[in-house]
Order: sequence, then C-alpha cells, then structure tokens
Amino acid sequence: MTRRSPVRFRSAPRSYRVHILDLRNDVHFTTKPETVIKQIEELHEIHSKPLLQFKDWLVDDEDSMLSNAANYLRVLKLFSLDLGEKDFKKVTREDVLEFLDKRKKSIDIDPDKRWVRTWNDYLNKLIGFYR
Repeated sequence: MTRRSPVRFRSAPRSYRVHILDLRNDVHFTTKPETVIKQIEELHEIHSKPLLQFKDWLVDDEDSMLSNAANYLRVLKLFSLDLGEKDFKKVTREDVLEFLDKRKKSIDIDPDKRWVRTWNDYLNKLIGFYR
C-alpha cells in the first residue's frame, strides 16, 4: 500500500491591492493612490487640472488621507470619461443622472439590488466634489 502525500494548494498573493475591470467602460480600477493620480494626469486637461486641484485641497487643506482622495478620484475619473470634453462647470443634473443610471442593474442580474449602494456612493462622491 502506497502512502499519498496531502494535496497542497498555492495560496493567492497577499496583496491588498485589488484590480477590477469595468467591462462596460473598459476602465481599469485600482486601489493604489499613485496609480489613480497617474490616470488622472493622463486625462484631458479640462478634467485633469480641476481633479488634481481637488485632490490637493482634500489632502492639504482638509487633512484627508491620500487613499480617501483616491476614492473620490476613481469616481470622478469615470464621470469625466463619461462627460467627454464637456467642462465640469457646464454639467447639468441630467448629465449626473445619466452617469449614475448606467450603474443600475436589472432584477435578473442583481436581485438583491446591490447596485443601489454603488449608485449612492457615486452620488455622494459627486456631491463632495461639487461643494
């Protein structure tokens, strides 16, 4: 009778950085603040300049953590990509609702309506930016 060794599984890397691919917009999400800031710098100047000023205001004047600023910038980056070349100052309520409503999912896909949390989180980030 032969003795079999136990099966060993390789563990996943112990990294807190999560990468998510938004298939609808083909946008790469990351939790690393430096990467988010680099992605913001690559946007059109109409959008990158106010977003970087907002980041500086959050971190320097409001004593917010860089990771919190990165959370805002992730949502604002998606919003700026959705706006195209429209200036942030010319955004209407319809533009915001159109952006947010793209996050809605049908009951078949999301029976627990978890999209509502994302919708509200994105709305709160946009409100924080426009205040």
